[in-house]
Amino acid sequence: MDVVIFSVSMEGYQKVVAGTGSRQLDASGVEGVSERWCVEVTMTKDSLPARAAVEVVLKDAALQQWVSATPIYGGDCSASK
Repeated sequence: MDVVIFSVSMEGYQKVVAGTGSRQLDASGVEGVSERWCVEVTMTKDSLPARAAVEVVLKDAALQQWVSATPIYGGDCSASK
C-alpha cells in the first residue's frame, strides 16, 4: 500500500526523502520544526524506507509526541479518510 507519511527536518538533520513524490510542506505552528515533508513510501512489514524515515525523526526525543500524533496521509498529502 503506497501511502504518505510526515517526517521532519530540523537544523543538523538530513531531509527524509524515501521513495518518490516528496514535497515540502508548511510547518508553521509546529514548535521546533523548521521543515515538514510529505514523503511517499511503501508501507510493508519489512519496508526499510518507511522504517528509516521513522527512525530519523525519533532520534530526537522532543519530537516523539508530535510524531506519534502524526496521521497517515494520502498520495496528494491530504488526510486519508
